[in-house]
Amino acid sequence: MPQLASRVTQLQPSATVEISAKAKALQAAGKDIISLSIGVPGFDVPAHIVEAANNAVENHPLSYLPGRGQTELLEAFQTKLQRDGLGDWSTDELCATNGGKNALYLAFQALLENGAKAVVPAPYWVSYSAMIELAGGTFEPLYCGPKQNYKLTPQQLDAALPDATLLVFNNPSNPTGMLYSRDEVAAIGEVLLKQPNVWIVSDDIYDYLTYDGPAATHLLHTHPQLRSRMVITQSISKTYSMPGWRVGMVAAPAELSKSIVKLIGQSLMNINGVAQAAAAAAFAGEHGFLDDVKADFNNKRQYVLKQLAKLNGWACPVPEGAFYVFPNVSNVIGKSYKGTRIENDVQLCSLILEHAEVALIPGSPFGDPNAVRLSYAAPQAKLEQAFQRLAQFMQNVE
Repeated sequence: MPQLASRVTQLQPSATVEISAKAKALQAAGKDIISLSIGVPGFDVPAHIVEAANNAVENHPLSYLPGRGQTELLEAFQTKLQRDGLGDWSTDELCATNGGKNALYLAFQALLENGAKAVVPAPYWVSYSAMIELAGGTFEPLYCGPKQNYKLTPQQLDAALPDATLLVFNNPSNPTGMLYSRDEVAAIGEVLLKQPNVWIVSDDIYDYLTYDGPAATHLLHTHPQLRSRMVITQSISKTYSMPGWRVGMVAAPAELSKSIVKLIGQSLMNINGVAQAAAAAAFAGEHGFLDDVKADFNNKRQYVLKQLAKLNGWACPVPEGAFYVFPNVSNVIGKSYKGTRIENDVQLCSLILEHAEVALIPGSPFGDPNAVRLSYAAPQAKLEQAFQRLAQFMQNVE
């Protein structure tokens, strides 16, 4: 058999997808696995979005669709950006992609030359590193540990930017759920002003999912002058509980947006029209349903934090957004479970999956081998069962 390309053979699978698949396989084999691994919101898609999708099925055009996206969707995303205080964007600066992951992938493909440095605060979403390296870029994580609440400092950024091509900024954060305050965002913006040749890729997928006060502050709120090098990526996956619909969006300067549309034309052609219609209804429609969604997530967040505090060695900064906790488990690593030494975060999660039948994700793929990620976007009963099992597991750790 002829050889495969090295960029594929060296590529690691997504840790979140891989562990979720392993949990499903164990469930299919009869194991009572509770998966807290993957970030699926789990609430019903709002009725007005489903209605828009049904109407699109009945009236779906038979021809190919514009690679940039249908006008209805682009205008709905314009509405969202204006509503969120991010300014006026023309449809030439917007495009639709096959999910938020594809939006980021295409942006990196358009922005990174071979060897170009991409700065990413760590912990980071697992796919950033792979996508940057597939684009030929050099991935440079800046470790932001629990002592700084998993947040990037202006000093760290200032030291890393002079020879960088872009910064990835995710607020609220996956995997930590941490939310940068307005003052913290403003301080980062001040550093970025000093480096006019650095692109900013703003991953805003969790922007509406915040719990302790104001919504997420954007760099364009504090420094609108960064707009000329700002790349906003969005998705319907989290806010509207539609991860399988695969609609992402990009807002970027027209020349960059045009380049991304060229990449779409040579690969995807277009995303499907039914999902586009649903996404348009999501972005432009009413958002009152989020009150109940956020209240439910907030209750689960509070419950999970209380339960983590009862687990000896699981120290967790309080997240203010998304639906994850990212406890530091360094005090557990090095101990033993029923005589088996826990060597690292991966082994800890493997032992928990095998003996407690709870699926968590080790922190290593997120850039922090001293932590694990837990999603609380699960039914309350499942969360309670999971923590009963985790408590029992920890009783045998010494």
